[in-house]
Amino acid sequence: MTATHQLIDYHKRPIGLIICFKRQQAERNSMLKVLIADDEPVIINGLKNMIKWNELDCEIVGTAYDGMETLDCLRKENPDIAIFDICMPGLTGIELIKKINKENYKTKVIFISGYQDFFYAQEALKEGAVEYLLKPVKKANLEQAVKKAQMLIWQQNPVTLLQETKNEIREIFSDINKNNEYAEEELYNQFHALGLDFTDKLFVGVCFSISNEDKKQLTYHMYEKYELIRFSIFNRIQTYFTDNRNGFVIKRDDSSCNIMILLPKEKVEDMIAIYIEPVVEMILKDYQIHMFVAIGDKVTNITKLKYAYKTAKFAFELKYFENKNLIVYQNIKKEYECSFDDFQQVVDIIIKKIIAGDKNIEHDLLVCLDMIENLHYGNRYAAINRCFSFIVNFYQTLADYNLIDESYRDRQDDFMNTIRLLDTFEEVKNKFIEYYKEFTNSIFDEVGNKDKLIVARIKDYIQQNYVENITLSHMAKQFYMNSFYFSSFFKKETGKNFKAYLTDIRMKEALRLILSTDLKTYEIAEKVGYNNVRQFTDKFKELYDSSPSEYKKSKLNE
Repeated sequence: MTATHQLIDYHKRPIGLIICFKRQQAERNSMLKVLIADDEPVIINGLKNMIKWNELDCEIVGTAYDGMETLDCLRKENPDIAIFDICMPGLTGIELIKKINKENYKTKVIFISGYQDFFYAQEALKEGAVEYLLKPVKKANLEQAVKKAQMLIWQQNPVTLLQETKNEIREIFSDINKNNEYAEEELYNQFHALGLDFTDKLFVGVCFSISNEDKKQLTYHMYEKYELIRFSIFNRIQTYFTDNRNGFVIKRDDSSCNIMILLPKEKVEDMIAIYIEPVVEMILKDYQIHMFVAIGDKVTNITKLKYAYKTAKFAFELKYFENKNLIVYQNIKKEYECSFDDFQQVVDIIIKKIIAGDKNIEHDLLVCLDMIENLHYGNRYAAINRCFSFIVNFYQTLADYNLIDESYRDRQDDFMNTIRLLDTFEEVKNKFIEYYKEFTNSIFDEVGNKDKLIVARIKDYIQQNYVENITLSHMAKQFYMNSFYFSSFFKKETGKNFKAYLTDIRMKEALRLILSTDLKTYEIAEKVGYNNVRQFTDKFKELYDSSPSEYKKSKLNE
């Protein structure tokens, strides 16, 4: 998906919300009642404060924290504004929508969803949702969605309906083309001047763009030439549809020409042959350029143009992940086969292999990259940011083990800039393998790194076993040295004696537990490797001039 599909923090699960409205009186200026439900209080507070509900003639009448409680509130308050998380315990969003429909509530539904719930949100729309918004949600988008629901509630006569629909289409053009170099005013006027017949028509969003391979060829020789050809091709496509009076441009940007096709219902099965293939063949014949085409979902109501556009744009973003020149939204099937925990486990394996002196990490890197693709399928920017996170954390971990120095940072920055500009995730994978093969070879081949690798393994062992009663003699045996040599070697390579280093590791974890848990002092002592609580508190006081409980109290009062 696009950047608008991202969460603020993509480690967190996506959140789907539904907003339902109830009209309290027949007059347009009456207040609409709002119910907000989510299993996370912070989400409820965020939604309550995101917009000024009273200025939209809405009032919040209650909150709920799971699906069953939400259903009870719906039945009790009978609201038409109810915001609830799609993944709440008890009942899911889809189950709630079905119950709303079954029990004949006059509910207007809006979904707010992250990219991982995209298909789930699609099902909700089929159940009658008015709209869905992709995270991160912006205030303006939420307000527009609320107004759309209000319009559907307040529509009473054909004259009002016609005017409201006309205004909404105008708003759709404005919203889709916000911050766009092509004036939405011009596109809307072109659409309006066509005087198209919408009777018994479906609307299908289609994105046309130059294929990745041809774009590379054109930009390699001269970027200005690519710009001229792209501009000419997009104009040709626009003219083709307006001349045939079977489509109009809803947005043009640097990457794609986005057409809304008017499709007679009886021609649904032949859409590609009738509407897409002639355009692709025309461009190939006249420009010797291959086109990439993304086809969105079909809608029956012109007020759903934004959804038709979004689904086409979602399919378009898969160009980064799929080696195809045609992607149809309805044919997209993607299962999320791994979790962020699975991903982190593979990252840890790669780090451990390098620390152990094993540079055969190519397979593990590919697994790691496949997981990134699976976790962020459809969202190029999230996938790249996940790659950046891997690169930065990988560098920092090896630097902490003293395996690399600052000289590697410039190489890292250059690598990140390189993969940012690649056109497909497959190219990113290839570049990753190439870079890290050279990277690991340089680590293992560098003079003096043999001792650094041994120290890295010692540090890793301490990090994994500091809870145990590990002593200098134990460590010396573990790494096949006598105690005197181990002590001298460790201090020479780290600048600290073994006992001080072990204490630092234990106290770092103790501080974390003191400030983030309610564990008692003796429990913390046990968790950081001290069998004697007095010994732990004495060492703690020596380092921090206070007992663990005093330290916690002082930090909480800051």
